[in-house]
Amino acid sequence: MKHWFGILLFSHIACIQAQTNTDFEFGKNQFYAFPNVQLLACQIDGDAASGYNKIGYNVAFHTGMGLSPTRSVEFSIGFTERGSRRAFNEEQPSLTPFHIRYNALELGLFYVAIWKGKQVYGGIKPAYQLNVRETEGYSPYINVDYAKIAVLSELGFRMKVAPNWSINATLNYSVFTLLKEGGSNNIVFPTGVYHNNLAFGVVYNP
Repeated sequence: MKHWFGILLFSHIACIQAQTNTDFEFGKNQFYAFPNVQLLACQIDGDAASGYNKIGYNVAFHTGMGLSPTRSVEFSIGFTERGSRRAFNEEQPSLTPFHIRYNALELGLFYVAIWKGKQVYGGIKPAYQLNVRETEGYSPYINVDYAKIAVLSELGFRMKVAPNWSINATLNYSVFTLLKEGGSNNIVFPTGVYHNNLAFGVVYNP
């Protein structure tokens, strides 16, 4: 009995895996769409704090068109909260705590490829800053210091965990400084401030 149960269980898993791999295929010139929700581990490079201490989020809707069974081009629109945080440290009380909340409307353009049953992708995310505020420290002009337009690069992958569900992970980094003035985009010695985010999320594939 256990022998037959093991065979049935293995067959069921194999069928799910086969369906999973098939679901990742793109139809040439066919469109697809899905929602995506992510939690972000955030920091802003150049703000004199270290570590991904700020928790953010991203809610987006993606649509794409297949170029071949393993290639597609994808677009996205979403709302996000990024930023940076330095909590109060009893061992270093002279360091001022802060919590920067950066909210933006983001558009994405990505090239997607299927590699070993997983989707890998890269592209850019132009962002329109809706609001920047300091909620734990004192920085009354922070909303004026940050530019309204930002551009982020993005690399990521998606992996199927069920026929209609995937998990994904992404890395974002600013292409240009987030400040209006006083920052340099020199690759070797940058002096601006830049989004630096790791994200993990869930994708529903209808």
